[in-house]
Amino acid sequence: MKRLLIIWSIIGLVSCTKVRQAPDTTVLPERTIALIELFLDNTKQWRNGNEQLSLTAWMDEKKEGYFYLNICADDTTFCKPSGDCKGVVHVKGNSILLFGDSWNDYFWSSDTTYHVPYMKRSAEDEFIFYDPAEWTICIRKDTSLCEAYSALPCDISLLDSIEKILRQQ
Repeated sequence: MKRLLIIWSIIGLVSCTKVRQAPDTTVLPERTIALIELFLDNTKQWRNGNEQLSLTAWMDEKKEGYFYLNICADDTTFCKPSGDCKGVVHVKGNSILLFGDSWNDYFWSSDTTYHVPYMKRSAEDEFIFYDPAEWTICIRKDTSLCEAYSALPCDISLLDSIEKILRQQ
């Protein structure tokens, strides 16, 4: 009887504890949240749920006036994001790491930077073809979408949605 009471006590304690996620260390504007949600909704058929999402942003050094935002869902069994991370946020229950330049707070605002170490893939994984779900969005200085330099699905309604999101103030 005493053993049964102990077991039920443990079960009760475990069921009452709540799993806490790490707090967000970055603030995202509505446009970035909308782009992430659009990505999640349009790539769910290619994701299995154990991906680490990352946003990487950078200015094109060769093509002045073009800025890129890459949204990627890396399967953590094959690849893990690494580098100087600008923060962590959560959108729709997904943890998202931010890398690169926020383009004067256009995509996020953060004063945090920490290093995520590179995790080398195993020798067996080196020969596995790996193609994560990802979008690369090219944006002109006037915040319009540059389809020619973007890597996105060829869906007119999706492109129109992205253009509308980018133009939000």
